[in-house]
Amino acid sequence: MRVVEALVRTAAPTVPAISLADAKAHLRVQHSEEDALITALVKAVEADFERQTNRALMRGTYLFTTSQFAPDSAGLISINKCPLHEVSQIIYFDANGQQQTLGTSVYRVNALAEPWHIELKQGQSWPATDARTDAVQVTFTAGYAAAADVPADYIAAMKLLLGHLYENREAVSPTQMNEVPMGYRSIVNMAAVNRFR
Repeated sequence: MRVVEALVRTAAPTVPAISLADAKAHLRVQHSEEDALITALVKAVEADFERQTNRALMRGTYLFTTSQFAPDSAGLISINKCPLHEVSQIIYFDANGQQQTLGTSVYRVNALAEPWHIELKQGQSWPATDARTDAVQVTFTAGYAAAADVPADYIAAMKLLLGHLYENREAVSPTQMNEVPMGYRSIVNMAAVNRFR
Protein backbone atom coordinates (compact mmCIF):
# COMPACT_ATOMS: atom_id res chain seq x y z
CA MET A 1 0.00 0.00 0.00
CA ARG A 2 1.26 3.47 -0.86
CA VAL A 3 2.29 5.51 2.19
CA VAL A 4 0.29 8.72 2.61
CA GLU A 5 1.64 11.51 4.83
CA ALA A 6 0.44 14.98 5.80
CA LEU A 7 1.70 17.75 8.07
CA VAL A 8 -0.41 20.68 9.29
CA ARG A 9 0.13 23.40 11.86
CA THR A 10 -2.69 23.33 14.40
CA ALA A 11 -1.58 26.22 16.62
CA ALA A 12 0.40 29.15 15.24
CA PRO A 13 3.09 31.06 17.15
CA THR A 14 1.90 34.12 19.05
CA VAL A 15 4.85 36.34 18.07
CA PRO A 16 6.93 36.69 14.88
CA ALA A 17 10.64 36.01 14.59
CA ILE A 18 11.10 39.58 13.32
CA SER A 19 9.25 42.22 15.33
CA LEU A 20 7.62 45.20 13.69
CA ALA A 21 10.16 47.50 15.34
CA ASP A 22 13.07 45.40 14.10
CA ALA A 23 11.60 45.23 10.59
CA LYS A 24 11.11 49.00 10.47
CA ALA A 25 14.66 49.58 11.70
CA HIS A 26 15.97 47.33 8.92
CA LEU A 27 13.86 49.14 6.32
CA ARG A 28 14.77 52.57 7.78
CA VAL A 29 11.09 53.41 8.17
CA GLN A 30 10.37 55.97 10.89
CA HIS A 31 6.63 56.54 10.33
CA SER A 32 3.66 54.32 11.15
CA GLU A 33 1.66 54.73 7.94
CA GLU A 34 2.89 51.40 6.55
CA ASP A 35 2.87 49.32 9.73
CA ALA A 36 0.11 47.06 8.40
CA LEU A 37 2.00 46.51 5.15
CA ILE A 38 5.28 45.76 6.91
CA THR A 39 3.56 43.36 9.32
CA ALA A 40 2.02 41.52 6.35
CA LEU A 41 5.39 41.38 4.58
CA VAL A 42 7.06 39.92 7.69
CA LYS A 43 4.39 37.20 7.82
CA ALA A 44 4.93 36.44 4.13
CA VAL A 45 8.71 36.33 4.49
CA GLU A 46 8.59 34.03 7.53
CA ALA A 47 6.06 31.75 5.83
CA ASP A 48 8.27 31.53 2.73
CA PHE A 49 11.36 30.73 4.79
CA GLU A 50 9.55 28.01 6.75
CA ARG A 51 8.01 26.49 3.63
CA GLN A 52 11.29 26.34 1.72
CA THR A 53 13.44 25.06 4.60
CA ASN A 54 10.98 22.76 6.43
CA ARG A 55 11.90 24.66 9.59
CA ALA A 56 9.71 26.23 12.26
CA LEU A 57 10.85 29.66 13.38
CA MET A 58 8.74 30.49 16.44
CA ARG A 59 7.21 27.66 18.44
CA GLY A 60 3.93 26.22 17.18
CA THR A 61 1.96 22.97 17.38
CA TYR A 62 1.81 20.52 14.49
CA LEU A 63 -0.01 17.34 13.55
CA PHE A 64 1.77 14.78 11.38
CA THR A 65 -0.31 11.93 10.00
CA THR A 66 0.77 8.84 8.11
CA SER A 67 -0.99 5.75 6.86
CA GLN A 68 1.31 3.34 8.73
CA PHE A 69 4.03 3.08 11.34
CA ALA A 70 7.64 3.12 10.14
CA PRO A 71 6.86 4.33 6.62
CA ASP A 72 10.51 4.62 5.56
CA SER A 73 12.95 1.83 4.70
CA ALA A 74 14.88 2.23 7.98
CA GLY A 75 11.79 1.48 10.07
CA LEU A 76 11.50 5.06 11.29
CA ILE A 77 8.89 7.78 11.30
CA SER A 78 10.84 10.76 9.93
CA ILE A 79 9.33 14.24 10.20
CA ASN A 80 10.48 17.32 8.29
CA LYS A 81 9.80 20.14 10.73
CA CYS A 82 12.77 21.28 12.79
CA PRO A 83 13.80 22.09 15.43
CA LEU A 84 11.66 19.72 17.45
CA HIS A 85 10.67 20.87 20.93
CA GLU A 86 8.50 17.99 22.13
CA VAL A 87 6.33 15.11 20.98
CA SER A 88 3.19 15.39 23.11
CA GLN A 89 1.41 12.25 21.94
CA ILE A 90 1.16 9.56 19.30
CA ILE A 91 -2.23 8.07 18.66
CA TYR A 92 -3.15 5.38 16.15
CA PHE A 93 -6.12 3.42 14.92
CA ASP A 94 -5.57 -0.27 15.52
CA ALA A 95 -6.47 -3.12 13.16
CA ASN A 96 -10.05 -2.99 14.49
CA GLY A 97 -10.36 0.72 13.82
CA GLN A 98 -10.20 1.67 17.51
CA GLN A 99 -8.20 4.72 18.59
CA GLN A 100 -5.23 3.93 20.83
CA THR A 101 -2.40 5.93 22.41
CA LEU A 102 1.10 4.60 21.76
CA GLY A 103 2.95 4.33 25.07
CA THR A 104 6.33 5.97 25.51
CA SER A 105 7.71 2.57 26.52
CA VAL A 106 7.44 1.56 22.86
CA TYR A 107 9.35 4.36 21.14
CA ARG A 108 12.04 6.97 21.52
CA VAL A 109 12.49 10.30 19.75
CA ASN A 110 15.76 11.39 18.16
CA ALA A 111 15.30 15.16 18.32
CA LEU A 112 18.84 15.96 17.18
CA ALA A 113 18.51 14.37 13.76
CA GLU A 114 17.36 16.47 10.80
CA PRO A 115 14.78 15.42 9.90
CA TRP A 116 14.05 14.19 13.42
CA HIS A 117 12.56 10.76 13.80
CA ILE A 118 10.68 8.33 16.00
CA GLU A 119 12.15 4.86 16.40
CA LEU A 120 11.37 1.70 18.32
CA LYS A 121 13.00 0.96 21.65
CA GLN A 122 14.90 -2.29 22.01
CA GLY A 123 12.61 -5.32 21.93
CA GLN A 124 9.50 -3.39 20.85
CA SER A 125 7.47 -3.62 17.65
CA TRP A 126 5.06 -1.30 15.89
CA PRO A 127 1.38 -2.23 16.37
CA ALA A 128 -0.84 -3.17 13.43
CA THR A 129 -2.99 -0.32 12.14
CA ASP A 130 -6.26 0.22 10.35
CA ALA A 131 -6.18 0.76 6.57
CA ARG A 132 -6.70 4.53 6.58
CA THR A 133 -4.54 7.43 5.45
CA ASP A 134 -4.32 8.96 8.95
CA ALA A 135 -3.84 5.73 10.90
CA VAL A 136 -0.89 7.20 12.84
CA GLN A 137 -1.11 10.75 14.25
CA VAL A 138 1.82 12.51 15.90
CA THR A 139 1.21 15.77 17.77
CA PHE A 140 4.33 17.82 18.46
CA THR A 141 5.69 21.31 19.02
CA ALA A 142 8.54 22.73 16.97
CA GLY A 143 10.34 26.04 16.71
CA TYR A 144 12.32 28.38 18.91
CA ALA A 145 11.05 29.59 22.29
CA ALA A 146 12.10 33.20 21.68
CA ALA A 147 13.03 35.36 18.70
CA ALA A 148 16.51 35.79 20.18
CA ASP A 149 17.04 32.03 19.78
CA VAL A 150 16.44 32.02 16.01
CA PRO A 151 19.83 31.70 14.25
CA ALA A 152 21.19 35.06 13.13
CA ASP A 153 21.73 33.92 9.56
CA TYR A 154 18.04 32.97 9.26
CA ILE A 155 17.04 36.45 10.46
CA ALA A 156 19.54 38.07 8.10
CA ALA A 157 18.20 36.09 5.16
CA MET A 158 14.60 37.00 5.93
CA LYS A 159 15.53 40.66 6.24
CA LEU A 160 17.09 40.51 2.78
CA LEU A 161 13.81 39.25 1.38
CA LEU A 162 11.82 41.73 3.47
CA GLY A 163 13.83 44.63 2.06
CA HIS A 164 13.39 43.29 -1.46
CA LEU A 165 9.61 42.97 -1.12
CA TYR A 166 9.28 46.38 0.50
CA GLU A 167 11.23 48.11 -2.28
CA ASN A 168 9.72 46.09 -5.13
CA ARG A 169 5.94 46.04 -4.81
CA GLU A 170 5.63 44.26 -8.14
CA ALA A 171 7.48 41.16 -9.39
CA VAL A 172 8.57 42.96 -12.57
CA SER A 173 9.07 46.66 -13.21
CA PRO A 174 8.93 48.24 -16.69
CA THR A 175 12.70 48.72 -16.67
CA GLN A 176 14.17 45.73 -14.85
CA MET A 177 13.57 42.28 -13.45
CA ASN A 178 13.42 42.39 -9.64
CA GLU A 179 14.62 38.97 -8.58
CA VAL A 180 14.86 37.66 -5.04
CA PRO A 181 18.30 38.44 -3.52
CA MET A 182 20.89 35.71 -4.09
CA GLY A 183 21.91 35.79 -0.43
CA TYR A 184 18.41 34.76 0.61
CA ARG A 185 18.42 31.75 -1.69
CA SER A 186 21.89 30.72 -0.50
CA ILE A 187 20.92 30.70 3.18
CA VAL A 188 17.61 28.96 2.47
CA ASN A 189 19.46 26.20 0.62
CA MET A 190 21.92 25.73 3.49
CA ALA A 191 19.17 25.75 6.13
CA ALA A 192 16.83 23.35 4.34
CA VAL A 193 15.85 20.12 6.09
CA ASN A 194 15.45 17.48 3.41
CA ARG A 195 14.74 13.86 4.26
CA PHE A 196 15.88 12.70 0.81
CA ARG A 197 19.30 14.35 0.58
